[in-house]
Amino acid sequence: MYRLFAALLLLVTGAGYSQEITNSFKYDYTTQHNSGSTSFTRHFAQFNYTQHFAESKLLYTAGVSLYNVESNRLTTPFNGSTIEGITSLKVGVSYLFKIGGTWEGVASLTPELNTNFEGAGIKDIYPGFFVGVTKTTTGNRPSTLTMGVGYKGYFGKYRFMPIINYYKKVNEKISYNLGIPATEFAYKLGTRHTLKSVVFADAIYTKIGGDNYVNDGLQGNNAAKINTLEMLTVNAGLEYNYLSADGWIGTLKTGYSFYNNLEFNNTNINFNNSLYISIGFKYNLNF
Repeated sequence: MYRLFAALLLLVTGAGYSQEITNSFKYDYTTQHNSGSTSFTRHFAQFNYTQHFAESKLLYTAGVSLYNVESNRLTTPFNGSTIEGITSLKVGVSYLFKIGGTWEGVASLTPELNTNFEGAGIKDIYPGFFVGVTKTTTGNRPSTLTMGVGYKGYFGKYRFMPIINYYKKVNEKISYNLGIPATEFAYKLGTRHTLKSVVFADAIYTKIGGDNYVNDGLQGNNAAKINTLEMLTVNAGLEYNYLSADGWIGTLKTGYSFYNNLEFNNTNINFNNSLYISIGFKYNLNF
């Protein structure tokens, strides 16, 4: 448990508010395979757009995550070997406005629809928000500090949580960010190559519809219909970024998932720690 507590303490920094203010589109595919236990795959795509005003700006975001959960055990804990199409649709708008000096106020609204689209309804919409302040310094060593409170499914179920996020550029080669979607330390190997050490969490909480069942106590005797699914993985590893001449950024990330938790109807399912790999890209949009 101490590993989980340390990781969550680190990852809470910035969990409610993204400092992504570049107009961009990004996609990545993540897989975590575990023979004899539970594996999952995730497709993730997100679009960001920023509208600037004289003393404020609006940041619009839209994203989708598609999860598939598969049991690799000889006796699966749920009927069938795979639960497919677990989807999280996210939209958000953040308003940043001048307070005074280098300080800005931040208010974000980020609702999500988490469902497998079998009997989806209003119950599958989860509210999310963040309110706080941010302080930005410029120059050769710019930094951004964000503080506030958020309500979101940071690590599974929705809850309130205090937020502190900090980004710092140390010099032309080294920078770091303490926050979500990743706590990372970056080193530029050249104009096109960057290497990062990262710690990041991936989580979802959703109600499940359809004919999916979990075996009570994993004994295979009494089957209970799956009503809820909660998953959390906390991962550490290395990430490599390549910047192309026309603005595309290719990403390759791999490492070890050192804390995994998967629950159906509040019943813990065997989900061992394992290696993960993620590949993707980001494109900065010129508008």
